Amino acid sequence: MKQTGGHEKKQVSLQSIQDKLLSIYASSDTYNDKVNGLFQYLCTKTSASKCLFALYNKDRNMVAGLPPIWGTLPEFLKEFKFSLETKSALKIAIKKHGPYIINDPAHNPYIIKNFVVLFNTKKVAILPLFNEKDEFFGAIYFAGDINFSRSDSAFLKKAQASIYLFIKSALREKNKEEHCSLYSNNLNSVIEILKETDAEKSLKELLDSMIKKPFYKSIKATIIEETGKNDVKIYVVNDSFTCPANSVKTDRLTVTLITNQQVTLECSYCNELETTATLELDRYKIIHLLNDSLSNDIAQRNSFRLHILFRIFEETQNAEDLKSLADLITRTLFQYYFFEDVSFFIRDEERGVMELVSFRSIFNNSVKLPYTQSEDKGIVGKAVKNGEVVVVLDMDKFPEKYTSSAERQSFKSEIAIPLFFDGKVTALINVESTRKFGFSTQDIEYLKIFGRLTEAAMSRILSNNKTKRLIEEFKYLGEIAKEFTADIKPEDALMHMARSLASFINNPYIYTVRMLNGNLLLKRSDGIASKISEKQIPLEFKQSLEKGQISFFNYGGYNSMLIPIHTEQSKNHAILIQKKEGKFTEDDITFFKLVIDYVEKLLTNIYLYANIKKNLTEINMLYQYSKELSDIREKRTLLEHTYSIAKRLFGIEDFYAALYDADENIIIIEIDYDGDIKQRKRISPITDAKGLTAWIIKNRKPVIINDWDRDIVHYPVAQLGNKITQSYVGVPLLTAKKVLGVIAIQSPYRNHFTMHTMELLSTVAYALTIALSNIDRLEKLEEVVHQLESTYMNTLEALSSALDYREHETEHHSKRVALYAKTLAERLGIKGDALQYIYWGGLLHDIGKIGIPDSILLKPGKLTEDEWSVMKRHVIIGYEIIKSINFLEPTLKLLLHHHEWWNGKGYPLGLKGEEIPIEARIFSIVDAFDAMTSDRPYRNAMSYKKSVEELNRMRGIQFDPGIVDIFLKIPVSELKAINPNLIIK
Repeated sequence: MKQTGGHEKKQVSLQSIQDKLLSIYASSDTYNDKVNGLFQYLCTKTSASKCLFALYNKDRNMVAGLPPIWGTLPEFLKEFKFSLETKSALKIAIKKHGPYIINDPAHNPYIIKNFVVLFNTKKVAILPLFNEKDEFFGAIYFAGDINFSRSDSAFLKKAQASIYLFIKSALREKNKEEHCSLYSNNLNSVIEILKETDAEKSLKELLDSMIKKPFYKSIKATIIEETGKNDVKIYVVNDSFTCPANSVKTDRLTVTLITNQQVTLECSYCNELETTATLELDRYKIIHLLNDSLSNDIAQRNSFRLHILFRIFEETQNAEDLKSLADLITRTLFQYYFFEDVSFFIRDEERGVMELVSFRSIFNNSVKLPYTQSEDKGIVGKAVKNGEVVVVLDMDKFPEKYTSSAERQSFKSEIAIPLFFDGKVTALINVESTRKFGFSTQDIEYLKIFGRLTEAAMSRILSNNKTKRLIEEFKYLGEIAKEFTADIKPEDALMHMARSLASFINNPYIYTVRMLNGNLLLKRSDGIASKISEKQIPLEFKQSLEKGQISFFNYGGYNSMLIPIHTEQSKNHAILIQKKEGKFTEDDITFFKLVIDYVEKLLTNIYLYANIKKNLTEINMLYQYSKELSDIREKRTLLEHTYSIAKRLFGIEDFYAALYDADENIIIIEIDYDGDIKQRKRISPITDAKGLTAWIIKNRKPVIINDWDRDIVHYPVAQLGNKITQSYVGVPLLTAKKVLGVIAIQSPYRNHFTMHTMELLSTVAYALTIALSNIDRLEKLEEVVHQLESTYMNTLEALSSALDYREHETEHHSKRVALYAKTLAERLGIKGDALQYIYWGGLLHDIGKIGIPDSILLKPGKLTEDEWSVMKRHVIIGYEIIKSINFLEPTLKLLLHHHEWWNGKGYPLGLKGEEIPIEARIFSIVDAFDAMTSDRPYRNAMSYKKSVEELNRMRGIQFDPGIVDIFLKIPVSELKAINPNLIIK
């Protein structure tokens, strides 16, 4: 299609868009590189020359542009910000849920003016982006100098979801980059401050701050440095003060710092004051201040801690699973940060517990693995519940204190740091100390940083695990598909699925469920079967199967999920999945639904194949039956032969044929088979007859019954004979003027017959009626054959439509190519039956694709070499299906060879030139012509003119040049009569 700007853009498939975006993302290191690569690609595929991404802030209802910008200076970006409360073109794009093009922004009342100024643009396109919950996420603005076209809009619409995923992932990288930069800057500044700290000045400032309190009168600090010489430094603040001698009190406090120095403080105060002073009030403040700033040793220690922090950050990138990550974190915090007890928990949300996977402690044997505790207990429980870091510096004052053993009661301080994945608390780091106020402010900050680093590593591991799991799941689906061969029975297919699913998820409690004759049949994946009678079936099973909905309930002491199978032929089938412990997670449910959806498609394919095979077999049997009637001259032999065909068609042996003598007004049961036992011939006046035979003769209507007790109310007759009948089909032998009799089939089982059964029996009855009426006039049999051929034609056309539907082909493709082929064959002088067989072959040309897996047949992208080898087998499969159908044998040449090429490079045999049967050479031309001139999901239809150019290009290569010339002489009006949607120019 020509663009306004004068250049052509070819349509791009969704697969190629996704591949390109993945390539751009993988080859770019930073957020800016990734987004610039995206914008450059989008500009090459559209009429845009400039791009900007604007992120939506839901809390402020504001849209603001983010760097980088493609095509203009980044400093202008601060100008692009506006509220969604105002009217805007973006709101129109959001409402459309797709691209919005404005080729005349100057006169559009909804355009954001500062965008036009920002880009100095004449043309604008806006692409809104939506998240997984279909919520507005942000938008990409495009600007250019030439008009945006429909093909631009179509490309952006196709790429919309992929662009969102790209931007979302890039923003995640951006956040990581900013966090790492922030951590680095903050930590470096801390190091510099600590290096410049004056220890003596820090202590004096501490004393000055304490003396300002009204109840302290003097303070003396003594520092004892353990240098081997027991050096002592003394600082005194306000050594002289006025207070009665008997009122002077002194408190003494000695603390040991992390540098192994001791500090002794003596604080004197006047006891006459109402407030009683005590150094305990300031004890922990003193410890923290001095620990943080007393000497350069502390700076060195912090520098060491930071070095370890960065080293651990690198090591976490190599952790392959949560256990190795947990071991790394607990070992580091215990050995290098000198914390007394460090634990790493993983949350099991199903069971509501925290599972301890790694710990280091000064009390080595205080916990025995495996160990779990309830997720709502103690400080750990509080951190999980609130989703926040919990710091308790005095456990005696924490009312919800929880300890797992007597030894652990020695811990007096505790910090719990929750770790998140996908918005949920997934794991937790827990650190404890035997001292009250055993953690400094800096300790807490370091632990928070550790938490963030661990969370990032954990997210990477779990994301990789999730990706691996998805890959395994899709591989599993592929393995299932291999076993779902076209000729497998549905019950066997479901049992295979149950066995493989049980093995895949390591759970033996997978059952196939089937409702049959009112009973519930359960078969476990290991083959153990059970049967539940109609009265004992649990209500949950009944409701789930009746409504076709997934249900969750407790059955047999296990949490159970029942998933009905939604196919027309499997309404009473389901899969039961049970868990020994724990509830089903969202991931469980999503996976099981995915499996069942996929299995439903495979089952539909199996049923379609079985129905096609069954219908073709039925057609062949009926065709042979109608031919054989012409050689039979005796009525009883006709009826015996009819019993034989009914037995083969319906798989039953309960059959009778009754003839009606209108002159005598009697019913003659000529033949009657109860099972394989032939009953005697019986005659009764119709006035005395009380069964369904007499009712059918009197009313001239067929009868179908699938539950005698329920359906017989519509027919006031009695059940005759000793044998119980639950299902029954009887049809009259009708001519235009009279009833010749009745043929009927019976079964002792409920719901044994369908309307299709009655239609088939009616076809048999029609042929039998003509044969009986015209037993001496053979010419009437031609009418039977003609009628049956018409039935065959309708059936073959219905089958071809079903095949088109399965492959998502354009509607009526098979019928059109069959008509095209017949028209071309007539031009080549082909007549009579040969012409009919070309038409039938056209209808069935792709019947072999029923044996090709959906994963290959419906694949949107290019097939691999192995997949293409499988696809080529469809002509062999079609040949195998049809070769056993006698009257369709002349179509086999077309079915097998319609993909051969004139130059010998086709398949399956690589025939060349006139080695290829003429039927196949005719069909390959019209098949290509219809494919080119019909709309497909991935492109629009070509015109007649363009398709002719393509046929001429391939004449002598793919197509017989002589037949191409004949085809091109067919008037376009004839072709358009076959396809009214044919585009001429």
